[in-house]
Amino acid sequence: AATPELQAEGEALVSNWRLFHWYDLILEGVLAKIFKAVFDERSRTAFALFKSMQKDLLSGERVIYLRDAHDLNG
Repeated sequence: AATPELQAEGEALVSNWRLFHWYDLILEGVLAKIFKAVFDERSRTAFALFKSMQKDLLSGERVIYLRDAHDLNG
């Protein structure tokens, strides 16, 4: 099992660390859809988690884009 420290080190070595979190984002979105289809109360929680993870992913992309743009303009 990977420790949080080891995972952080691994993510630092990979150029696209956001892909590590993509699976969890998709999983929560799918769970939200399934729960909603079967009228399960957990649909709200799964959807809220999905939206939160989506927001975090998009925020991370904006930060990296702005950082890279700043580095290019130097």
